[in-house]
Amino acid sequence: MSFERWSVGLLVMALMSAWAAPAHSVGKPDDVVGPTDEVGDHAASAEPKAPSLRLGGYIQPGFVYQVDTPFNEDDHDGFEFANARLTGEGEQLIGEELVIGLTFGFDVATGSFDAKDVYGSVGLKSRLLTLDVGQMKQPFGLALMQSEAQLQLSSPAVTRDLAFGRDQGARLRSEIELDPLFIGLGVMFANGEGGFRARRNLDDEFTFTARAEVGLGRPSSSEADLDDSPLELTLGGSLGHTPSLGKGFGIDDVGLAETRYGVDARGRYRGLSARVELIAGSRAARDGEASEVTRRALLAQLGYVLPLPLVRPKLEPVARLSFIDLNRQRTGFEAGDPLVDLTETRRIELGVNVYLEGHRAKLQLAYRLVDLLEGPRTDSQGNPLIGDSFTVFAQLGWL
Repeated sequence: MSFERWSVGLLVMALMSAWAAPAHSVGKPDDVVGPTDEVGDHAASAEPKAPSLRLGGYIQPGFVYQVDTPFNEDDHDGFEFANARLTGEGEQLIGEELVIGLTFGFDVATGSFDAKDVYGSVGLKSRLLTLDVGQMKQPFGLALMQSEAQLQLSSPAVTRDLAFGRDQGARLRSEIELDPLFIGLGVMFANGEGGFRARRNLDDEFTFTARAEVGLGRPSSSEADLDDSPLELTLGGSLGHTPSLGKGFGIDDVGLAETRYGVDARGRYRGLSARVELIAGSRAARDGEASEVTRRALLAQLGYVLPLPLVRPKLEPVARLSFIDLNRQRTGFEAGDPLVDLTETRRIELGVNVYLEGHRAKLQLAYRLVDLLEGPRTDSQGNPLIGDSFTVFAQLGWL
């Protein structure tokens, strides 16, 4: 072999080795959640040396048994997915302080690639200021911002119904550390069309959302306290306004303005975790309506990782009480036509979680009771309209 060919071969091998070297991340630490988006459970480094691309995913298969009642209307028992996600994050350091990145996530639980989060980011390495552009969660409400891979109950919180959800737009976020305080801020302007459901802004109106958090130390992304943590307490508030609603809560809402606000608190201490959240909204009155339509959702959740002398599994009983009323002006008896969907509903959920390897491998067993607090509470035979269900879900993931 000639010296020239040997030199070229050595150079190619060196370049391939450099390309294959482990990449480092400037992402958020694996136990951090900010006020503006869910975070993964990946490792992170504050000193990136090369571009990084991290792929992950998790599945939540399970079985649902629903007690048959007239209230349910869609009685069914069987296997289903709570989530089946494919996720990815990429980052690169530009100069000494500027970071560019991308985030994407797809839900394949329905058999198709449903885009959840697809956005690019540019910001400071210190996370003091970051701009995101694309489709993402709007910064509103604690339950919406919570990582869906690190929940204590497999069923979604009712307060998510009153959050503004994911949409296409631009989001500005900031994280400030003033030891021992942590401050998280986020604001976003979005199309208000529900993300990829509409490629463009159809009505030339924009939705505004904002959220702020103040806590003792960085809040964890996990609902459960699996680390026997010292005291952690975080208070949050959210505000949002849309000048033109869609038909998410019914055709009567289309085109009307609505303002929503929310307050929440969460804490963890030595295996004990608790959170409360209230979201309320006021929709403008339509012609012929006497007043504005108001909505409300409230939840309280409590869990405790038992101090058993075992490395694994970890056991956690959990309970959640929640209320939701999408139209507080209606009681369910208007014109003799029961409006079950618009009456106030209460949900009581009791569960036990078995953590084999944190949120990467866990089993969730739960019982849920759903009943109406107003409107038609019994059927024509006088039987209570109560919905009972039992669920068993597993989660396996590479997070």
